[in-house]
Amino acid sequence: MQTTNPHRQLRIGTRSSPMARAMADTVRDIIKAATPAINPEILTFTAEGDRIKGSLQKCGGKGTFIKDLERRLLADEIDCAVHSLKDIPGDLPPHEDLTLISFLPREDPRDALILRADISENDLHKGGVIGTSAPRRQAALRQLYPKAEIKLCRGNVNSRLSKLDEGQFDALILSYAGLKRLKFDGRVARVYQPEEILPAVGQGIMSLQVRKEDAENCPFLRRLNDSKAEIAASVERAMLFRLHGNCHSAISGYCSFLSDTRVQMSGIIYNPITGECLKAVRQAELTPDIESLGRLIADDLIEQGAYTLMAIES
Repeated sequence: MQTTNPHRQLRIGTRSSPMARAMADTVRDIIKAATPAINPEILTFTAEGDRIKGSLQKCGGKGTFIKDLERRLLADEIDCAVHSLKDIPGDLPPHEDLTLISFLPREDPRDALILRADISENDLHKGGVIGTSAPRRQAALRQLYPKAEIKLCRGNVNSRLSKLDEGQFDALILSYAGLKRLKFDGRVARVYQPEEILPAVGQGIMSLQVRKEDAENCPFLRRLNDSKAEIAASVERAMLFRLHGNCHSAISGYCSFLSDTRVQMSGIIYNPITGECLKAVRQAELTPDIESLGRLIADDLIEQGAYTLMAIES
């Protein structure tokens, strides 16, 4: 990282998809507004996962997107990587030479329904085809719309919407935050409450990753950190790590603030085929060890038979 002043350069790495670029643009604008002496430059890359048309499970799930940017960080090709926190696998410890330096304020974490022009939500209760790529959403949808067919739908948001409009699907379930970032929120038929579809771990939170050796050189990135987003991230990811969850696990986890000093953590684990699920909810006052709340939720789910439901061995 260039350290001479004024106008220190900061190379921000991101994938080339419209969503990833929109996230990086947001980060760039926030940095420029907060620290005019920094000159952020966005570098875009096409990751291996972007070239795969089918399921990502055989190549490591969404973690393949993260690994590509991490490799570029370690090679000093970029100084900062922008990640959607929900895409960072929870079953592996973070790289010892990298650190998540900042968590930006959480955007709306809920999931949203988009319908084809000639379809109503009532039609989905009678049948129809719903597209999504997330095992968590697939399982939840089997409960909400048991008569509908749930099919894999991958690609960036623009391509998924094209498939919907072409008639390949009757409806799509996507992240509300992502739709708002791309200005597609006008197409949303409705937004699901967490009681209907619990958000993914980290959904709506953008995180910034740097090399540990550079962390002291970029306090301006740390100043962007939102404490509530960081707390929620730590609690939710503690649950995910305890459950050995990754990007193709049907696991939901959402930490919400009941007040400035008290949070509620909800966790759900699904059998992705049947939609059967186990649930756990706890509340706690904020403490320095608040992430332990996530581990307690995981333990509650394990006691109920989480590993059996996921068809994995503990």
